Amino acid sequence: MAPYLNSSYYIMMLDAVGEYQHDHPDNSYGIIQAEWFRSVVENNPADHIVVAMHYSPYGNNHRETNKNVLKTWGPVFDEVGVDIVISGHDHVYARTYPMYDDAIAEDGGTVYYSIGFAGHKLINLHDSGLENYAYYQSAAESVIILMSIADGALTFTTINQNGDIIDGFAFAG
Repeated sequence: MAPYLNSSYYIMMLDAVGEYQHDHPDNSYGIIQAEWFRSVVENNPADHIVVAMHYSPYGNNHRETNKNVLKTWGPVFDEVGVDIVISGHDHVYARTYPMYDDAIAEDGGTVYYSIGFAGHKLINLHDSGLENYAYYQSAAESVIILMSIADGALTFTTINQNGDIIDGFAFAG
């Protein structure tokens, strides 16, 4: 998928699946992709960066994979100033507080969304490890997330299957 760039937001999809496959035990795939990602961000300046990827650095259900994603990508996202990461592998709905260096950020940081909460494969979050979440959906219920950019603000609105708004987040541009 080609990235989307305007003067305020740079939106791109990363292929972070391969780096955790058995054919890359040394994480060479992740290292090469992280170097590429840094150069893309450096050569395409924007006010805000949004990344989409399959695995979540702060997922709750595939913890070993999530720890590996965080180990590879967390420092890179911190370094280049990624604002929002969207993922879905965990089949849950959750949104972290802004995070920096694997801790809740006092200022700035990256918000991580896990939005794979629709269809037939709905999974509840584990009861442990919830301290980084500003919001999470505890019951397995399908949701949709509307994302819009208007007047420099990026807004997420999460709606359940009854049409009720259950979560929202705005990132001012």
